[in-house]
Amino acid sequence: MCEAEAQTAITRIVAANGISEIKGVSLVVEAVAERLDVKQKIFADVEEIVEDACILATNTSSISIPAIGAQMRRPERLIGMHFFNPAPVMALVEIVSGLATSRDIADCVYSTARDWGKVPVHTKSTPGFIVNRVARPYYAEGLRSLNEKVADAASIDALMRDSGQFRMGPLELMDLIGHDVNFAVTESVFSAMFAHRRFTPSIIQRELVDGGFLGRKTGRGFFDYSEGAQRPGPTIEPLASAPANVKLGPTLSPGTKLQERLVEAGLPVSPERTTDTDVIAEVAGGQSSEFASPGVSVFATQ
Repeated sequence: MCEAEAQTAITRIVAANGISEIKGVSLVVEAVAERLDVKQKIFADVEEIVEDACILATNTSSISIPAIGAQMRRPERLIGMHFFNPAPVMALVEIVSGLATSRDIADCVYSTARDWGKVPVHTKSTPGFIVNRVARPYYAEGLRSLNEKVADAASIDALMRDSGQFRMGPLELMDLIGHDVNFAVTESVFSAMFAHRRFTPSIIQRELVDGGFLGRKTGRGFFDYSEGAQRPGPTIEPLASAPANVKLGPTLSPGTKLQERLVEAGLPVSPERTTDTDVIAEVAGGQSSEFASPGVSVFATQ
């Protein structure tokens, strides 16, 4: 927005110095720590101040809406309104209904988010809702790969960002979100899914949280964000010369598709087929290497 629009927006923002000053509002969106006891206490206090018609929304990433509203007088007006980081950029908002949530409340909050220019989606209060249910394995596999020394952090992120078509890799994304928040959500989903191994928290991330390396907001996570720090680049294998000739194995569907890809890449593919069951690559100097290859075999010479 331009400067004039920004100043106009600022005039519509009124800071409250205490919770008692929110009396009279029609919608409250809570975004405190990802802890059930803290959220329950907040809503207990808020419910004593606001009018009965006020909608109470929580920005929780994964905590059960029914659990948050279990001690409320009117749990039907409690709903999840989950924004994504960074909220000014990310359009998606999950509208999360609990067991007691009124459908009218859900529809009202959905329309409100849409009017704000967001892309709202309805979802039930299940572990992780939609996005964090899907995202947990994205983070978890990135952390497992790092733990098993499959590759360094920069290489894992580069692979997912550049080849997987993600805007950010899993490790740099956790640095942006904050490891305290991300780890808390992982623990919440892991517990809610009855310790399913797919959602197992990472020791590496717990160490970062315990050590106060929470990501960008503390200046250090998987990467160093302090002033003047140089971001490490991915480890990339040097380019190798293309083979002078490629011979495919038996005529099978996978082989046909592979041949199409090789031709598209401009490699000279021999029309002859080999019956060999292994992949044999002969390189300059007469050296060779063999790799087990069920279904398709390739013979490459330079």
